[in-house]
Formats: sequence, structure tokens, C-alpha cells
Amino acid sequence: MIVEVLVMSNYYGIELRLEYLPQTVDWDTIRQVGKETRAMEPVADYGAAKVYYLERMGSDGFLRRFGVARRGKPVIMVIGDESEEPESVTDKAFSVSEELFSITDLKSLTSLAANRKKLLARRINDQVIDYVRLVMFGESKSGKSSLFSMLTSGNVPVEYRPSVRAVAAPNAGQLQDILEKKRPCDEDEWYMVANRLLTLYDLPGSTHYRNLWNSYLKRADVAILVLKSNKTGVAQAKRILQTQLRYLPERVIAIGNYQDLEDALPPLTIERFLGVTTYGMVGIDMDRLEQLRDIVRTVSVYEFSGSDKTFADY
Repeated sequence: MIVEVLVMSNYYGIELRLEYLPQTVDWDTIRQVGKETRAMEPVADYGAAKVYYLERMGSDGFLRRFGVARRGKPVIMVIGDESEEPESVTDKAFSVSEELFSITDLKSLTSLAANRKKLLARRINDQVIDYVRLVMFGESKSGKSSLFSMLTSGNVPVEYRPSVRAVAAPNAGQLQDILEKKRPCDEDEWYMVANRLLTLYDLPGSTHYRNLWNSYLKRADVAILVLKSNKTGVAQAKRILQTQLRYLPERVIAIGNYQDLEDALPPLTIERFLGVTTYGMVGIDMDRLEQLRDIVRTVSVYEFSGSDKTFADY
């Protein structure tokens, strides 16, 4: 994951700093890495821009990977953790340098108007942020829309209204706000995990709309099957998994909703029958909001890092 991005002057005065994790790199390490790149051979030479790569242990004991791009006087530094591939760090450093040049023509950021600084932050974030597509699907009345609303707005609908179209969050306005932030990792943004932006889709469950499912599922990074936790709901979910098998991504989880019902099966029993990791949930219980959000964040971290880390590790 990307920890932060810095745009610095030739003498390492910070002109722009975008933070994706609270655990940023200390200033002494940043300056030392910048100085060392002066005497190094670049790992990539694009003519106008040269890109360098270094690794350092952070003060927290974790490895940090540095992609440094030099193009004229500005120094661009993209810093990732051990889960970010070296090539990804250097590619992003070069992409940021291209965006910086297109907007500033290598002039100091201090001379930029406020709206241009927002544009620059948006362009850089768009290069650095990785998008994780999570698709919720399942039978009608399984509680998908309640979970979607709970996740995205922190509220539960007061009355049931069947979905008739796919709904996505964050919406276009929220997305622009995120991309213009210097600290996209703010805690109130549940859909940001470091530089991973979670995009959640709620698909209608009625059989009339299931022709939509294929196109969304085959482009998903994570598929979330929502079901009622009773025997009927589990049997329906099993049939759905079988019919959608060829469209499903590698990462599939299930949420056994309605765990408050008397005939609800425990998540482990459902998991054994479906063959996918299953979490229990009560879609109208606001006390479970953070639990639900952590499930989604954790599966997104796992999908991208290929590790067994959970959201709490970040």
C-alpha cells in the first residue's frame, strides 16, 4: 500500500504532501533518501524524468519502499509499504511527475491558485489510488439494501423498497471530494483503506434484473453474497453460487443476514455448506455498523495485498 506522496523542492522543502496512512515516514529518512538518489543510477530513464528506487526500514520496524522521480527541480517521492511492489512504486512516481509537469510546467507550487492546487491533488490521487470494486448480490429481501445503506450512510431504511437498479457508492460528488483531499485516510471515510478506494455496488435481487449480475460480477474484485441465515436462504444462496460460478471473481465472501431470527443457522454452518468465508450480521442493528465496515475493509485489504493482514493491522 502507498503510505504517502511528497512533492519537494530541490532542497527538500515540502510543497505538497498527500497522506494515505497515519503512519508517515520521518523527515530525516525522507531527506536521506532524497540525497542518496543524487549519487545513484536511475532504475528508469524517461529522458526528461529519471526514476530511482530505494528501500529503508521505518521507525515502526516495517519496510518502506521509495520511488523517487526527478524532473527539473521538483523531487517527487512515492512511499509504499512492504505489500507494494517496487515496480508499482516507481511507476506511480513517474506518473505523478507527469501530472505535476502538465499542471505546473515545473514551476513552484506556491505560485499556483487554490483551484489549481485542488486539481493537482485530484490528479495525483487519481494516479496513486487503487480502486477495489465490491459487488453485493443475492436473493430479494435478503437485506442487501439495508446493509448497503448501513455501510455507506450509517443509516438503515425505515421501510423496505425493492431495488430496481444497481446503486454505487461513493457517488461522483463524494469521489471528487476524496480525490481533492491531502489526507484521504481521514477516519470518517470508511471506504478508504490507505490508498485503496472501495467502490461498493448493490445489485437488485429480483429475477427480472439478474441479467445485470453478470456484467458487474465479472468486473468485481470482491463479490459479497448476502443471504437470509435460515435453511431456505442458505439453499437459495447455494443455487446462486452455482449459477454464477463462471462470473465470480477469485475472492467471494458471504454475509449471513438475519442472525436475530429463531431459525438462523450459525455462520460456520453456512460457511461449510456454501464453501465460502461467511460472516454473521443483523442488517438493522446499528451497533454492528463498525463490525460490518471492518468486514468490508478487511476483505479489500486481503484481496490486494495477498496477505493475511486485516484492516486493524493498518
